[in-house]
Parts: sequence; structure tokens; C-alpha cells
Amino acid sequence: MGNTHTKRFKTAKEKGKVINKDGYHQCRNCYCSLTTRKGAYRDVTIQLDNDIVHYYHQSPIVTEKPDNSMVLHTHGHKTKSTKQRINRYIPSGFKVYQENFNWFMKKPNGKVVEFKDGMVINQ
Repeated sequence: MGNTHTKRFKTAKEKGKVINKDGYHQCRNCYCSLTTRKGAYRDVTIQLDNDIVHYYHQSPIVTEKPDNSMVLHTHGHKTKSTKQRINRYIPSGFKVYQENFNWFMKKPNGKVVEFKDGMVINQ
């Protein structure tokens, strides 16, 4: 994970309200520092202003907006774990899946679109 996301995460933790954290770990390969004020957790949800942001390894993967839309992002980490986390937070009927190394989003109406970082879905 890049340092830019780590800085944003630290700012979000300081300015926002942590509403959930899960998956405490000691990882040498990520920036989830054990010295952070609230510990090192793979999964952290923070309310920041009017948004609810779900972080995975300190990268914001799902941002819930006040208008009931959600912004989805892998930050370049299209892994099975990232996909599982995104699917955990998006509404029922939506599903991110992989086929032949490409990611797709299945919508509740059955329509399938290519998954793109920064895509917005509406609940």
C-alpha cells in the first residue's frame, strides 16, 4: 500500500470517528503500523464528516455517501481479499467477481459491467 493512503487514513482516524475495527494483525508487508493510536487492523470503518469509509489495509475501498451512493476502489490491489471486503460492504444484489483475470460488477437487475476503480453504485 502506498504512503499516500496511509497519510489519508491517519488523518481520517484523527478527524473522524472509528465505528468498527476488525482483523488485528502484525504485518510486515503493509503500512498497518502497530504503533498507531488505535492499533493495526486490516478492516476499519470511520465516519468522516457525512461519509462512512470502509478501509482495508488502510486504503479506502468503499465510501458510503449521504445520497446513498457508494464509491468503490481497489487502489491497485485487485486481490481476492479486496474483492471479499468490497462485497461485504456493498448492498445485497450487487456483486464484484473475477473472470479470466478481469473484474466485473453484477447489478441487482442482472446487468454486468466492467469493474473500474472509482465506480459509483446507487443503493
